[in-house]
Amino acid sequence: MALACCRALRSTHTLSAGAEAAAREQDEKDDWSRISALNLNGAATSLCYFDAKGMRFHLPAYLIADLHGQLTQDIRFHLNIRGLDARFSLLTLAQRKAVRAFLKLQLELLQKPNQLIESAAIHASIDGYWAEGVQTKVRFTRRGDE
Repeated sequence: MALACCRALRSTHTLSAGAEAAAREQDEKDDWSRISALNLNGAATSLCYFDAKGMRFHLPAYLIADLHGQLTQDIRFHLNIRGLDARFSLLTLAQRKAVRAFLKLQLELLQKPNQLIESAAIHASIDGYWAEGVQTKVRFTRRGDE
């Protein structure tokens, strides 16, 4: 699902095939650095719907916008959620290192006592899924193939 589709869905809750195609035409497909923070914030639910290819393309834009203080959503949640690792399966080693560095910076910024639970989740992600040397390939099996 693309950014424009998520914006359209948010306003109408349904999207016809024609409207989805028109929305997709508006999306940036070649250079993530041309996606504005305004567009990212207007499609706040997009991170929930990206497949691995979409996440690989859009994640740098989200990380940069967050680092510049322009993102109105909490990207840390999406980087720490368990069970959705397949969304990050196409990230390169350099991209994984960037996410790890981003999460480490977030730990330094979390200073309030009410953020201890979030800090623990980030630590677990850094030491788990985002740990150096962790393979990103996700194997899907059908029932009976285990």
